Amino acid sequence: MTTRPRWHSLVAKYSLKDLADATLIGCDRFVRVFHLDPGLLVGLWKRAEELAFVVASLHFHQLVERSTLGSAAAPYELPPHTPLLDDSPEYGLHGYQLHIDIHSSGTFSLCSTFRNLFTKKGCIENGYAKLIVIHFQNSAEHLPLVGKVGLSWRTDVFDGCIKSCAVMDLTLLDEYRKPFWCFSSPVCMRPSPSPSGGPHFAGETYCIEHKDAAGTVHVQLVWLEETEEYFIVSLVLYLSTARINRWFGTEY
Repeated sequence: MTTRPRWHSLVAKYSLKDLADATLIGCDRFVRVFHLDPGLLVGLWKRAEELAFVVASLHFHQLVERSTLGSAAAPYELPPHTPLLDDSPEYGLHGYQLHIDIHSSGTFSLCSTFRNLFTKKGCIENGYAKLIVIHFQNSAEHLPLVGKVGLSWRTDVFDGCIKSCAVMDLTLLDEYRKPFWCFSSPVCMRPSPSPSGGPHFAGETYCIEHKDAAGTVHVQLVWLEETEEYFIVSLVLYLSTARINRWFGTEY
C-alpha cells in the first residue's frame, strides 16, 4: 500500500441532497434513474429511495488536464479563447464538423461524422442559429441506430436495463478544427408527434433532446417494426448566437 500523497483535481461538483431539479430519464423494476447536469446519472432504488449507483459521463476533450491540473477545491480553468477575426459576411456560420456517438454499456448504436456543415443569417431566430445535419425530407441521409438502445447497470446484488436511454457524446469543431462545443450526457427517447412536410413513416416517432448553454441538439427518430430498429430521420443543432459571438468575435 502506498503512503505517498495523492493529488486531487475537482472535475465537477454536484449536490445529491435534493433531486427536485434533476430530470427523470427512465426506470425499470428496481430503480429510477435521474440526470443531473453536467452528465451525471443517479439511480435510486424504487422501494427505499436510497442511492443505488452513480455514473459520470465525461467528454474526453481536455479530460487529462481537468483530471490533473485542478485542485481539490477548484476545477482546472480552460485557457481563455481569443477569437480569430475574419471579414466574411457569415463568419462563424460555416465550416463546422460534427462527430456524434450514441452508446451504452460499451456498445455503440451510432458513430458518425458530418463535415462542411453550415447555416445562414436567415436561419437565426430567438438567439439561436439553426444548423441542419440530417434533413427530414432527404431519406438518403437517414441513419439507423444499431442494436437495442438501453442503459445497462449492475450492482453487487441486482442488475437491469433502462430502455430507450443511452449516452450521447458530441464534438462540434469550428472551421479551424478547434472544439466549439463538446459534451457527454445521458439522454432518453421520448414519444414525439410525427414531423410534417416530409416522407411518411408508418412507425412510432420519438425524439432525443439535449440542451446546455452552448445550444440544443434535437434528434427525431422513427421505430420501424419490420426491421425492429430506430432510424434517425432528423438531426438539428441550435447554436447559441451568444456563444458564436464570443467565439468568433461576431455580432449576430
